[in-house]
Amino acid sequence: MPDVAWRKIETLGNCLRHEYSDVDPELIWNITQDYLPNLLAAARRRAESLREGAPA
Repeated sequence: MPDVAWRKIETLGNCLRHEYSDVDPELIWNITQDYLPNLLAAARRRAESLREGAPA
């Protein structure tokens, strides 16, 4: 899924796990509203391709 910014997702995850006291809840809300739908669509496409037997 080259259209997914995996490095940014990883960085956000690290911030949420280790620097959670500094996380801006509004920023997280905006991320979920702006980027989560595309990530979900990409994950669904990938899952479908795996069900069809496409290589990784």
